Amino acid sequence: MKYLPLIITFTFAVSACLTTKQAIPVSKVRPEISALATRIEKVSVISKSAFGMGYRLNDSLALRLQDSATPDELIELTTHPSAVIRTNALFALLARPERDSLDLHLLVPMHFHDTATVELNISAGYPERKKAKVGEIFLMGIGKYDSDLFWMESSLKLPPQQKAWLDSVFLCSNTDFNIYKGALAHSWKPKESMYDCIRYELETGQDNFVGVFLAKYQREGDIELITSHLPTKDLYWRSNRWHAFKYFKHPKMFEFLKSELGTGWTHTKYLQVVAEYKNPESVAVFDSIYSLVKQSDKKIQWTVAAKFCNALTDNYDPVYADLLVRALADFPENNNFKIPNELWETHADTLSQLSGIWKNGGRGAKERATKMMPKLLEYLQNKDSSALFAEIVSRIKPMPDEAYVSRRGDEGATQTAYIFIYRSKNPYFIEPLFNFLKEEPLAKNRFFIAKILQTYGDDAVNKRITDFFKNNPELAPKLVDAMEGGKIYADFYYKANPK
Repeated sequence: MKYLPLIITFTFAVSACLTTKQAIPVSKVRPEISALATRIEKVSVISKSAFGMGYRLNDSLALRLQDSATPDELIELTTHPSAVIRTNALFALLARPERDSLDLHLLVPMHFHDTATVELNISAGYPERKKAKVGEIFLMGIGKYDSDLFWMESSLKLPPQQKAWLDSVFLCSNTDFNIYKGALAHSWKPKESMYDCIRYELETGQDNFVGVFLAKYQREGDIELITSHLPTKDLYWRSNRWHAFKYFKHPKMFEFLKSELGTGWTHTKYLQVVAEYKNPESVAVFDSIYSLVKQSDKKIQWTVAAKFCNALTDNYDPVYADLLVRALADFPENNNFKIPNELWETHADTLSQLSGIWKNGGRGAKERATKMMPKLLEYLQNKDSSALFAEIVSRIKPMPDEAYVSRRGDEGATQTAYIFIYRSKNPYFIEPLFNFLKEEPLAKNRFFIAKILQTYGDDAVNKRITDFFKNNPELAPKLVDAMEGGKIYADFYYKANPK
Protein backbone atom coordinates (compact mmCIF):
# COMPACT_ATOMS: atom_id res chain seq x y z
CA MET A 1 0.00 0.00 0.00
CA LYS A 2 3.04 2.24 -0.40
CA TYR A 3 1.44 4.52 -3.01
CA LEU A 4 -2.09 4.53 -1.58
CA PRO A 5 -2.11 8.19 -0.36
CA LEU A 6 -0.84 9.41 -3.71
CA ILE A 7 -3.51 7.55 -5.66
CA ILE A 8 -6.38 8.46 -3.35
CA THR A 9 -5.51 12.13 -3.85
CA PHE A 10 -6.39 11.81 -7.50
CA THR A 11 -9.13 9.19 -7.44
CA PHE A 12 -12.22 11.38 -7.08
CA ALA A 13 -10.94 14.58 -8.73
CA VAL A 14 -9.20 13.48 -11.88
CA SER A 15 -12.15 11.80 -13.57
CA ALA A 16 -14.08 15.04 -13.89
CA CYS A 17 -11.02 16.87 -15.18
CA LEU A 18 -10.45 14.30 -17.88
CA THR A 19 -14.05 14.55 -19.01
CA THR A 20 -13.76 18.29 -19.60
CA LYS A 21 -10.30 17.93 -21.18
CA GLN A 22 -8.75 20.36 -18.70
CA ALA A 23 -5.00 20.28 -18.26
CA ILE A 24 -3.96 18.44 -15.13
CA PRO A 25 -0.84 19.63 -13.38
CA VAL A 26 1.68 16.82 -13.10
CA SER A 27 3.77 18.47 -10.45
CA LYS A 28 5.78 15.60 -9.00
CA VAL A 29 7.23 14.42 -12.28
CA ARG A 30 10.87 15.40 -12.84
CA PRO A 31 11.34 17.85 -15.74
CA GLU A 32 13.42 15.39 -17.76
CA ILE A 33 10.77 12.69 -17.36
CA SER A 34 8.01 15.13 -18.28
CA ALA A 35 9.99 16.16 -21.37
CA LEU A 36 10.49 12.52 -22.33
CA ALA A 37 6.80 11.76 -21.95
CA THR A 38 5.87 14.76 -24.08
CA ARG A 39 7.93 13.38 -26.97
CA ILE A 40 5.85 10.19 -27.12
CA GLU A 41 3.40 10.58 -29.99
CA LYS A 42 1.81 7.15 -30.28
CA VAL A 43 0.83 3.99 -28.41
CA SER A 44 2.87 1.19 -29.91
CA VAL A 45 2.58 -2.29 -28.44
CA ILE A 46 3.67 -5.82 -29.22
CA SER A 47 2.04 -9.04 -28.14
CA LYS A 48 3.73 -11.31 -25.62
CA SER A 49 2.39 -14.36 -27.46
CA ALA A 50 1.67 -15.59 -30.94
CA PHE A 51 -2.06 -15.31 -30.19
CA GLY A 52 -2.05 -11.54 -29.76
CA MET A 53 -2.47 -11.63 -26.00
CA GLY A 54 -0.76 -9.58 -23.31
CA TYR A 55 0.46 -6.35 -24.89
CA ARG A 56 3.68 -4.64 -23.85
CA LEU A 57 5.22 -1.39 -25.02
CA ASN A 58 7.08 -1.45 -28.31
CA ASP A 59 8.11 2.19 -28.75
CA SER A 60 11.66 3.20 -27.88
CA LEU A 61 10.64 6.44 -26.15
CA ALA A 62 7.86 4.71 -24.19
CA LEU A 63 10.29 1.97 -23.13
CA ARG A 64 12.75 4.63 -21.93
CA LEU A 65 9.91 6.18 -19.92
CA GLN A 66 9.04 2.78 -18.46
CA ASP A 67 12.63 2.23 -17.32
CA SER A 68 13.52 5.80 -16.27
CA ALA A 69 10.42 7.04 -14.45
CA THR A 70 9.66 6.08 -10.88
CA PRO A 71 6.35 4.36 -10.06
CA ASP A 72 5.19 7.63 -8.47
CA GLU A 73 5.88 9.49 -11.71
CA LEU A 74 4.16 6.90 -13.87
CA ILE A 75 1.10 7.01 -11.62
CA GLU A 76 0.96 10.79 -11.95
CA LEU A 77 1.38 10.51 -15.71
CA THR A 78 -1.82 8.47 -15.85
CA THR A 79 -3.52 11.83 -15.16
CA HIS A 80 -1.70 13.66 -17.96
CA PRO A 81 -3.91 15.70 -20.35
CA SER A 82 -2.55 13.67 -23.27
CA ALA A 83 -4.49 10.43 -23.84
CA VAL A 84 -1.42 8.91 -25.48
CA ILE A 85 0.72 9.60 -22.43
CA ARG A 86 -1.94 8.33 -20.03
CA THR A 87 -2.13 5.07 -21.96
CA ASN A 88 1.63 4.62 -22.24
CA ALA A 89 1.96 5.27 -18.51
CA LEU A 90 -0.51 2.46 -17.80
CA PHE A 91 1.35 -0.03 -19.99
CA ALA A 92 4.59 1.03 -18.32
CA LEU A 93 3.12 0.44 -14.85
CA LEU A 94 1.81 -3.01 -15.87
CA ALA A 95 5.36 -3.93 -16.90
CA ARG A 96 7.10 -2.71 -13.75
CA PRO A 97 8.40 -5.46 -11.44
CA GLU A 98 6.90 -3.75 -8.37
CA ARG A 99 3.44 -3.33 -9.95
CA ASP A 100 1.71 -5.72 -7.49
CA SER A 101 2.47 -3.30 -4.63
CA LEU A 102 1.25 -0.18 -6.43
CA ASP A 103 -2.50 -0.48 -5.69
CA LEU A 104 -3.24 -0.05 -9.39
CA HIS A 105 -6.91 -0.88 -8.83
CA LEU A 106 -7.31 2.62 -7.38
CA LEU A 107 -6.42 4.13 -10.76
CA VAL A 108 -9.45 2.67 -12.54
CA PRO A 109 -12.19 4.92 -11.03
CA MET A 110 -10.16 7.94 -12.17
CA HIS A 111 -10.89 6.86 -15.74
CA PHE A 112 -14.59 5.98 -15.48
CA HIS A 113 -15.27 8.96 -17.77
CA ASP A 114 -12.04 8.96 -19.73
CA THR A 115 -13.56 8.66 -23.20
CA ALA A 116 -10.60 10.00 -25.15
CA THR A 117 -9.76 7.63 -28.00
CA VAL A 118 -6.27 6.37 -28.73
CA GLU A 119 -5.00 4.31 -31.62
CA LEU A 120 -3.00 1.23 -30.73
CA ASN A 121 -0.30 0.33 -33.21
CA ILE A 122 -0.09 -3.40 -32.68
CA SER A 123 2.66 -5.78 -33.72
CA ALA A 124 1.33 -9.29 -33.16
CA GLY A 125 2.08 -11.62 -36.04
CA TYR A 126 1.17 -8.85 -38.49
CA PRO A 127 0.87 -5.06 -37.98
CA GLU A 128 -2.59 -3.63 -37.32
CA ARG A 129 -4.18 -0.56 -35.83
CA LYS A 130 -7.14 -0.54 -33.48
CA LYS A 131 -8.87 2.18 -31.53
CA ALA A 132 -10.06 2.16 -27.95
CA LYS A 133 -11.09 4.61 -25.31
CA VAL A 134 -8.56 5.18 -22.55
CA GLY A 135 -11.08 4.29 -19.87
CA GLU A 136 -11.71 0.94 -21.54
CA ILE A 137 -8.00 0.17 -21.53
CA PHE A 138 -7.75 0.89 -17.80
CA LEU A 139 -10.82 -1.25 -17.10
CA MET A 140 -9.46 -4.17 -19.09
CA GLY A 141 -5.77 -3.87 -18.26
CA ILE A 142 -6.33 -3.68 -14.50
CA GLY A 143 -9.87 -4.87 -13.77
CA LYS A 144 -10.05 -7.41 -16.62
CA TYR A 145 -13.75 -6.90 -17.19
CA ASP A 146 -13.49 -8.24 -20.71
CA SER A 147 -10.77 -10.08 -22.61
CA ASP A 148 -12.27 -9.34 -26.03
CA LEU A 149 -10.72 -5.87 -26.26
CA PHE A 150 -7.76 -6.75 -28.49
CA TRP A 151 -7.14 -9.81 -26.28
CA MET A 152 -5.56 -7.31 -23.92
CA GLU A 153 -4.65 -9.54 -21.00
CA SER A 154 -1.84 -8.60 -18.66
CA SER A 155 -0.32 -10.94 -16.12
CA LEU A 156 -1.51 -8.59 -13.37
CA LYS A 157 -3.91 -10.32 -11.01
CA LEU A 158 -5.51 -8.21 -8.34
CA PRO A 159 -5.77 -9.72 -4.86
CA PRO A 160 -9.37 -10.71 -4.00
CA GLN A 161 -9.86 -7.78 -1.62
CA GLN A 162 -8.72 -5.22 -4.21
CA LYS A 163 -10.82 -6.84 -6.96
CA ALA A 164 -13.90 -6.86 -4.70
CA TRP A 165 -13.37 -3.18 -3.90
CA LEU A 166 -13.03 -2.25 -7.56
CA ASP A 167 -16.06 -4.32 -8.54
CA SER A 168 -18.16 -2.59 -5.89
CA VAL A 169 -17.04 0.89 -6.95
CA PHE A 170 -17.61 0.07 -10.62
CA LEU A 171 -21.12 -1.31 -10.00
CA CYS A 172 -22.16 1.62 -7.86
CA SER A 173 -20.82 4.31 -10.20
CA ASN A 174 -22.40 5.82 -13.26
CA THR A 175 -19.60 5.52 -15.83
CA ASP A 176 -19.20 5.90 -19.56
CA PHE A 177 -18.48 2.18 -19.68
CA ASN A 178 -21.48 0.80 -17.80
CA ILE A 179 -22.00 -1.76 -20.53
CA TYR A 180 -18.99 -3.77 -19.31
CA LYS A 181 -20.57 -4.36 -15.90
CA GLY A 182 -22.32 -7.36 -17.40
CA ALA A 183 -19.03 -9.25 -17.22
CA LEU A 184 -19.57 -9.51 -13.45
CA ALA A 185 -23.13 -10.80 -13.58
CA HIS A 186 -22.42 -14.53 -13.61
CA SER A 187 -20.09 -14.69 -10.62
CA TRP A 188 -21.35 -11.72 -8.58
CA LYS A 189 -23.38 -12.52 -5.47
CA PRO A 190 -25.84 -9.97 -4.08
CA LYS A 191 -24.60 -7.97 -1.11
CA GLU A 192 -27.06 -6.20 1.13
CA SER A 193 -24.71 -3.24 1.51
CA MET A 194 -24.91 -2.58 -2.25
CA TYR A 195 -28.65 -2.97 -2.74
CA ASP A 196 -29.53 0.71 -2.24
CA CYS A 197 -26.88 2.09 -4.59
CA ILE A 198 -27.71 -0.43 -7.34
CA ARG A 199 -31.43 0.28 -7.04
CA TYR A 200 -30.77 4.02 -7.08
CA GLU A 201 -28.74 3.78 -10.29
CA LEU A 202 -31.53 1.88 -11.99
CA GLU A 203 -34.36 3.98 -10.54
CA THR A 204 -32.77 7.25 -11.65
CA GLY A 205 -32.05 5.91 -15.11
CA GLN A 206 -28.32 6.42 -14.74
CA ASP A 207 -27.46 2.85 -15.63
CA ASN A 208 -29.95 0.36 -17.06
CA PHE A 209 -27.30 -2.34 -17.21
CA VAL A 210 -27.39 -2.83 -13.43
CA GLY A 211 -30.88 -4.32 -13.67
CA VAL A 212 -29.29 -7.74 -13.84
CA PHE A 213 -27.64 -7.16 -10.45
CA LEU A 214 -30.87 -5.94 -8.90
CA ALA A 215 -32.57 -9.06 -10.29
CA LYS A 216 -30.15 -11.21 -8.34
CA TYR A 217 -31.74 -9.99 -5.09
CA GLN A 218 -34.98 -11.66 -6.34
CA ARG A 219 -37.36 -9.21 -4.68
CA GLU A 220 -40.86 -9.09 -6.11
CA GLY A 221 -41.09 -5.37 -5.37
CA ASP A 222 -38.28 -4.71 -7.87
CA ILE A 223 -39.87 -6.47 -10.84
CA GLU A 224 -41.62 -3.43 -12.30
CA LEU A 225 -38.45 -1.35 -11.87
CA ILE A 226 -36.33 -4.00 -13.59
CA THR A 227 -38.69 -4.55 -16.52
CA SER A 228 -39.20 -0.82 -17.09
CA HIS A 229 -35.45 -0.14 -17.25
CA LEU A 230 -34.16 -2.84 -19.56
CA PRO A 231 -31.32 -1.97 -21.93
CA THR A 232 -32.82 -0.88 -25.23
CA LYS A 233 -29.98 -2.17 -27.39
CA ASP A 234 -27.74 -5.19 -27.13
CA LEU A 235 -24.49 -3.34 -27.49
CA TYR A 236 -22.52 -5.99 -25.68
CA TRP A 237 -23.28 -9.68 -25.35
CA ARG A 238 -22.97 -9.70 -21.55
CA SER A 239 -25.30 -6.73 -21.14
CA ASN A 240 -28.21 -7.80 -23.30
CA ARG A 241 -31.83 -6.86 -22.74
CA TRP A 242 -32.78 -10.27 -21.33
CA HIS A 243 -29.88 -10.81 -18.95
CA ALA A 244 -31.84 -10.02 -15.79
CA PHE A 245 -34.39 -12.77 -16.49
CA LYS A 246 -31.71 -15.41 -16.18
CA TYR A 247 -31.28 -14.70 -12.48
CA PHE A 248 -34.85 -13.98 -11.39
CA LYS A 249 -37.54 -16.47 -12.43
CA HIS A 250 -40.91 -15.32 -11.24
CA PRO A 251 -44.44 -15.58 -12.70
CA LYS A 252 -44.53 -11.80 -13.15
CA MET A 253 -41.17 -11.87 -14.95
CA PHE A 254 -42.54 -14.59 -17.22
CA GLU A 255 -45.67 -12.54 -17.97
CA PHE A 256 -43.42 -9.72 -19.11
CA LEU A 257 -41.49 -12.12 -21.35
CA LYS A 258 -44.76 -13.24 -22.92
CA SER A 259 -45.66 -9.61 -23.63
CA GLU A 260 -42.32 -9.16 -25.42
CA LEU A 261 -42.72 -12.19 -27.72
CA GLY A 262 -43.41 -9.98 -30.75
CA THR A 263 -39.97 -8.34 -30.58
CA GLY A 264 -37.96 -10.98 -28.71
CA TRP A 265 -38.65 -14.15 -30.68
CA THR A 266 -35.63 -13.77 -33.01
CA HIS A 267 -33.20 -13.07 -30.15
CA THR A 268 -31.02 -15.92 -28.82
CA LYS A 269 -31.04 -14.68 -25.22
CA TYR A 270 -34.82 -14.21 -25.21
CA LEU A 271 -35.33 -17.79 -26.36
CA GLN A 272 -32.87 -19.06 -23.75
CA VAL A 273 -34.53 -17.33 -20.77
CA VAL A 274 -38.01 -18.45 -21.83
CA ALA A 275 -36.77 -22.04 -22.24
CA GLU A 276 -35.34 -22.04 -18.71
CA TYR A 277 -38.87 -22.05 -17.24
CA LYS A 278 -39.54 -25.61 -18.52
CA ASN A 279 -43.28 -25.59 -17.92
CA PRO A 280 -46.49 -25.74 -19.99
CA GLU A 281 -46.56 -21.94 -20.22
CA SER A 282 -43.09 -21.82 -21.78
CA VAL A 283 -44.13 -24.59 -24.19
CA ALA A 284 -47.07 -22.44 -25.27
CA VAL A 285 -44.76 -19.48 -25.89
CA PHE A 286 -42.41 -21.62 -27.96
CA ASP A 287 -45.34 -22.99 -29.92
CA SER A 288 -46.28 -19.42 -30.83
CA ILE A 289 -42.66 -18.65 -31.72
CA TYR A 290 -42.49 -21.69 -33.96
CA SER A 291 -45.54 -20.47 -35.85
CA LEU A 292 -43.72 -17.17 -36.44
CA VAL A 293 -40.64 -19.07 -37.63
CA LYS A 294 -42.66 -21.08 -40.15
CA GLN A 295 -44.33 -17.93 -41.48
CA SER A 296 -41.09 -15.98 -41.92
CA ASP A 297 -38.87 -15.80 -44.98
CA LYS A 298 -36.25 -18.48 -45.66
CA LYS A 299 -33.28 -16.52 -44.29
CA ILE A 300 -34.98 -15.83 -40.95
CA GLN A 301 -36.29 -19.39 -40.81
CA TRP A 302 -32.78 -20.80 -41.13
CA THR A 303 -31.21 -18.72 -38.37
CA VAL A 304 -34.10 -18.52 -35.91
CA ALA A 305 -34.98 -22.23 -36.27
CA ALA A 306 -31.44 -23.07 -35.10
CA LYS A 307 -31.72 -20.63 -32.17
CA PHE A 308 -35.12 -22.11 -31.34
CA CYS A 309 -33.87 -25.71 -31.26
CA ASN A 310 -30.67 -24.90 -29.42
CA ALA A 311 -32.59 -23.01 -26.71
CA LEU A 312 -34.75 -26.10 -26.15
CA THR A 313 -31.71 -28.37 -26.22
CA ASP A 314 -29.60 -26.25 -23.85
CA ASN A 315 -32.49 -26.24 -21.38
CA TYR A 316 -33.91 -29.62 -22.30
CA ASP A 317 -36.94 -30.98 -20.53
CA PRO A 318 -39.39 -33.66 -21.73
CA VAL A 319 -42.06 -30.96 -22.10
CA TYR A 320 -40.12 -29.69 -25.12
CA ALA A 321 -39.70 -33.09 -26.82
CA ASP A 322 -42.59 -32.88 -29.32
CA LEU A 323 -41.69 -29.32 -30.35
CA LEU A 324 -38.06 -30.26 -30.85
CA VAL A 325 -38.84 -33.34 -32.95
CA ARG A 326 -41.19 -31.28 -35.11
CA ALA A 327 -38.50 -28.70 -35.77
CA LEU A 328 -35.91 -31.38 -36.55
CA ALA A 329 -38.22 -32.95 -39.11
CA ASP A 330 -39.18 -29.60 -40.68
CA PHE A 331 -35.59 -28.40 -41.14
CA PRO A 332 -33.55 -31.46 -42.22
CA GLU A 333 -30.78 -29.45 -43.90
CA ASN A 334 -30.09 -27.15 -40.94
CA ASN A 335 -27.00 -28.74 -39.44
CA ASN A 336 -26.81 -26.11 -36.67
CA PHE A 337 -29.36 -28.00 -34.57
CA LYS A 338 -28.33 -29.95 -31.52
CA ILE A 339 -30.03 -33.20 -30.55
CA PRO A 340 -30.07 -33.83 -26.79
CA ASN A 341 -29.27 -37.36 -25.68
CA GLU A 342 -32.38 -37.32 -23.48
CA LEU A 343 -34.56 -37.13 -26.59
CA TRP A 344 -33.48 -40.67 -27.43
CA GLU A 345 -35.12 -41.86 -24.23
CA THR A 346 -38.59 -40.78 -25.38
CA HIS A 347 -38.43 -40.52 -29.19
CA ALA A 348 -35.82 -43.07 -30.27
CA ASP A 349 -38.06 -44.65 -32.93
CA THR A 350 -38.78 -41.28 -34.50
CA LEU A 351 -35.13 -40.22 -34.45
CA SER A 352 -34.11 -43.53 -36.01
CA GLN A 353 -36.60 -43.01 -38.84
CA LEU A 354 -35.44 -39.43 -39.35
CA SER A 355 -31.82 -40.59 -39.48
CA GLY A 356 -32.70 -42.91 -42.35
CA ILE A 357 -34.19 -39.95 -44.22
CA TRP A 358 -31.34 -37.57 -43.41
CA LYS A 359 -28.52 -39.87 -44.51
CA ASN A 360 -29.96 -39.80 -48.03
CA GLY A 361 -30.59 -36.06 -47.99
CA GLY A 362 -28.42 -33.05 -48.74
CA ARG A 363 -25.09 -32.19 -47.17
CA GLY A 364 -26.55 -30.69 -43.98
CA ALA A 365 -28.89 -33.63 -43.43
CA LYS A 366 -26.05 -36.11 -44.01
CA GLU A 367 -23.84 -34.35 -41.51
CA ARG A 368 -26.64 -34.36 -38.94
CA ALA A 369 -27.17 -38.10 -39.50
CA THR A 370 -23.44 -38.67 -39.07
CA LYS A 371 -23.36 -36.79 -35.77
CA MET A 372 -26.18 -38.90 -34.37
CA MET A 373 -24.74 -42.24 -35.54
CA PRO A 374 -23.25 -43.25 -32.16
CA LYS A 375 -26.66 -42.88 -30.48
CA LEU A 376 -28.39 -44.57 -33.41
CA LEU A 377 -26.07 -47.59 -33.25
CA GLU A 378 -26.54 -47.81 -29.49
CA TYR A 379 -30.31 -47.78 -29.99
CA LEU A 380 -30.25 -50.42 -32.74
CA GLN A 381 -27.97 -52.67 -30.69
CA ASN A 382 -30.64 -52.88 -28.01
CA LYS A 383 -33.60 -53.14 -30.38
CA ASP A 384 -32.88 -54.74 -33.75
CA SER A 385 -29.57 -56.41 -34.64
CA SER A 386 -30.58 -56.92 -38.28
CA ALA A 387 -31.32 -53.21 -38.65
CA LEU A 388 -28.01 -52.46 -36.91
CA PHE A 389 -26.02 -54.63 -39.35
CA ALA A 390 -27.88 -53.14 -42.32
CA GLU A 391 -27.04 -49.62 -41.10
CA ILE A 392 -23.35 -50.47 -40.75
CA VAL A 393 -23.12 -52.11 -44.17
CA SER A 394 -24.93 -49.18 -45.77
CA ARG A 395 -22.13 -46.94 -44.53
CA ILE A 396 -19.06 -48.94 -45.63
CA LYS A 397 -19.08 -48.05 -49.27
CA PRO A 398 -16.26 -46.97 -51.57
CA MET A 399 -15.37 -43.40 -50.70
CA PRO A 400 -13.16 -40.61 -52.10
CA ASP A 401 -9.51 -40.16 -51.28
CA GLU A 402 -8.74 -39.80 -47.54
CA ALA A 403 -12.30 -40.96 -46.83
CA TYR A 404 -11.60 -42.83 -43.63
CA VAL A 405 -10.02 -39.95 -41.74
CA SER A 406 -12.68 -37.37 -42.56
CA ARG A 407 -15.34 -36.28 -40.10
CA ARG A 408 -17.96 -34.81 -42.45
CA GLY A 409 -21.05 -36.27 -44.12
CA ASP A 410 -20.81 -39.74 -45.60
CA GLU A 411 -17.08 -39.92 -44.92
CA GLY A 412 -17.50 -39.38 -41.18
CA ALA A 413 -20.29 -41.96 -41.09
CA THR A 414 -18.03 -44.44 -42.88
CA GLN A 415 -15.35 -44.02 -40.25
CA THR A 416 -17.91 -44.50 -37.47
CA ALA A 417 -19.11 -47.70 -39.14
CA TYR A 418 -15.58 -49.06 -39.45
CA ILE A 419 -14.90 -48.25 -35.81
CA PHE A 420 -17.98 -50.27 -34.86
CA ILE A 421 -16.79 -53.22 -36.97
CA TYR A 422 -13.28 -52.98 -35.52
CA ARG A 423 -14.56 -52.99 -31.94
CA SER A 424 -17.31 -55.59 -32.33
CA LYS A 425 -15.42 -58.11 -34.54
CA ASN A 426 -18.83 -59.47 -35.55
CA PRO A 427 -18.47 -62.22 -38.19
CA TYR A 428 -21.48 -60.81 -40.04
CA PHE A 429 -19.29 -58.07 -41.53
CA ILE A 430 -16.59 -60.32 -43.00
CA GLU A 431 -18.45 -61.05 -46.22
CA PRO A 432 -19.44 -57.42 -46.91
CA LEU A 433 -15.83 -56.35 -46.33
CA PHE A 434 -14.56 -58.84 -48.91
CA ASN A 435 -17.19 -57.55 -51.33
CA PHE A 436 -15.97 -54.01 -50.81
CA LEU A 437 -12.41 -55.12 -51.51
CA LYS A 438 -13.61 -55.79 -55.07
CA GLU A 439 -15.43 -52.43 -55.35
CA GLU A 440 -12.96 -50.08 -53.67
CA PRO A 441 -11.19 -48.09 -56.44
CA LEU A 442 -8.22 -46.88 -54.36
CA ALA A 443 -5.43 -49.35 -53.59
CA LYS A 444 -4.52 -47.66 -50.30
CA ASN A 445 -8.12 -48.00 -49.14
CA ARG A 446 -8.11 -51.68 -50.14
CA PHE A 447 -5.06 -52.05 -47.91
CA PHE A 448 -7.06 -50.37 -45.11
CA ILE A 449 -9.98 -52.81 -45.55
CA ALA A 450 -7.58 -55.75 -45.50
CA LYS A 451 -6.09 -54.44 -42.24
CA ILE A 452 -9.58 -54.29 -40.70
CA LEU A 453 -10.18 -57.90 -41.73
CA GLN A 454 -6.85 -58.93 -40.20
CA THR A 455 -7.93 -57.53 -36.81
CA TYR A 456 -10.42 -60.41 -36.56
CA GLY A 457 -7.42 -62.63 -35.77
CA ASP A 458 -8.94 -65.51 -37.74
CA ASP A 459 -6.56 -67.77 -39.73
CA ALA A 460 -9.29 -68.57 -42.23
CA VAL A 461 -9.95 -64.87 -42.84
CA ASN A 462 -6.23 -64.16 -43.24
CA LYS A 463 -5.96 -66.97 -45.81
CA ARG A 464 -8.90 -65.52 -47.73
CA ILE A 465 -7.13 -62.15 -47.86
CA THR A 466 -3.98 -63.75 -49.25
CA ASP A 467 -5.95 -65.80 -51.80
CA PHE A 468 -8.01 -62.76 -52.79
CA PHE A 469 -5.00 -60.67 -53.81
CA LYS A 470 -3.29 -63.71 -55.39
CA ASN A 471 -6.33 -64.30 -57.56
CA ASN A 472 -6.82 -60.56 -58.23
CA PRO A 473 -3.27 -59.27 -58.65
CA GLU A 474 -4.49 -56.07 -60.29
CA LEU A 475 -6.16 -55.16 -56.95
CA ALA A 476 -3.16 -55.93 -54.75
CA PRO A 477 -1.73 -52.78 -53.11
CA LYS A 478 1.82 -51.85 -54.08
CA LEU A 479 4.43 -50.77 -51.55
CA VAL A 480 3.52 -47.08 -51.87
CA ASP A 481 -0.17 -47.97 -51.45
CA ALA A 482 0.61 -50.01 -48.35
CA MET A 483 2.54 -47.08 -46.88
CA GLU A 484 -0.31 -44.64 -47.51
CA GLY A 485 -2.92 -47.13 -46.36
CA GLY A 486 -0.85 -47.78 -43.24
CA LYS A 487 -1.00 -44.09 -42.36
CA ILE A 488 -4.76 -44.11 -42.79
CA TYR A 489 -5.02 -47.17 -40.57
CA ALA A 490 -2.74 -45.63 -37.93
CA ASP A 491 -5.00 -42.56 -37.73
CA PHE A 492 -8.06 -44.81 -37.60
CA TYR A 493 -6.49 -46.97 -34.87
CA TYR A 494 -5.86 -43.86 -32.75
CA LYS A 495 -9.53 -42.83 -33.03
CA ALA A 496 -10.85 -46.35 -32.47
CA ASN A 497 -8.75 -46.85 -29.30
CA PRO A 498 -9.15 -43.63 -27.28
CA LYS A 499 -7.14 -43.44 -24.10
